Amino acid sequence: MDACVTDYLHEAFGICVSRQQGWVYLKQMEFRLRVPRPEHQQADYEAQEEWKKKLAAEVKRVQQEYPDATVEKKAEDEHRIGAATLTRRIWVEAGVPPIAKVNWKREWLWLYGASPTPNWRNLLVAFTQSQHQAILPGARRQSLRISESVQINE
Repeated sequence: MDACVTDYLHEAFGICVSRQQGWVYLKQMEFRLRVPRPEHQQADYEAQEEWKKKLAAEVKRVQQEYPDATVEKKAEDEHRIGAATLTRRIWVEAGVPPIAKVNWKREWLWLYGASPTPNWRNLLVAFTQSQHQAILPGARRQSLRISESVQINE
């Protein structure tokens, strides 16, 4: 952004300043250089919040339906191995969380695993991006069929 500041000053006012001076101006305006959290450009915050509410309601319903059972929520954020994030640092105003809009165009592999207790068998299921998208419409039925075809190691 420091180069953007110098470019803007040059285009708007005909002023030539160094990148270092652009940095100084940003610091004077209380901007900070921070590492951003990547967020997909098509991310929908309202849809995410609605999903969280539906999940809480579903957990409550299952707890009421099976009062003697232990109901747990498990979650895994997306995890990538080996690929570095492209955006290193961005300038943001002081107190503003740094978020970088991204649109990674890569082929993904989803790897699901579960092992709630040491006595349970480990279950590991892998999907490519195209398989994952094909499963979404009938997730419960399809995932059971795929899980049954996976060899379970004891």
